Amino acid sequence: MFANDDEGSSGEENVCAEDYRGPEPFSEPETRALSDFVSNWTNIKVVINLHAFGNLMIVPFNYDNNVNGHLKEDFPLANQFYKHIHENGKLPKGNRMGNGRTTINYTANGEASDYFLAEKGVYSMSPELGLNDKKSQKFFVDSKSELKHIVSKNYYWLHYTMKQLHPSLHFELGHLEKDGETSRTIVLNA
Repeated sequence: MFANDDEGSSGEENVCAEDYRGPEPFSEPETRALSDFVSNWTNIKVVINLHAFGNLMIVPFNYDNNVNGHLKEDFPLANQFYKHIHENGKLPKGNRMGNGRTTINYTANGEASDYFLAEKGVYSMSPELGLNDKKSQKFFVDSKSELKHIVSKNYYWLHYTMKQLHPSLHFELGHLEKDGETSRTIVLNA
């Protein structure tokens, strides 16, 4: 586990919980692969862990309280970066920014963005993609047109974030491809 305490995630007593953290840091193959990837590619500047659903820009530190002093005091440049993206990136109407306590009203120990910023110095966030409407407030959006609408409304700020890293990048939303019963691939044209 990465963070201060055992609050905000389930331990060995509840291995089937959606917030089970595993027996040790990076014990799950998915988290190990992500950590290894960022460790091996030392030029990574930003990691964006896209989540569904919501209309939230969740930033580190998700084990901290409402004030999020750890981010503001120990990582002021990262805090400025997040604020800049939120204020200028054209996020969907009604988007709220903050850590777990201020956005979803609970703490989350062991959250990937906290690790990447604190341990690797990589700006990281875990936005909940969605809009200010009930149709987008689902974990699995089954309507192709609604999914495209959500992606197109979130495209602007994602593109804006990439442009902050490299001004010559150019991406545009291509199309959606159905991969199976419940998954789709979003194709970006570079």
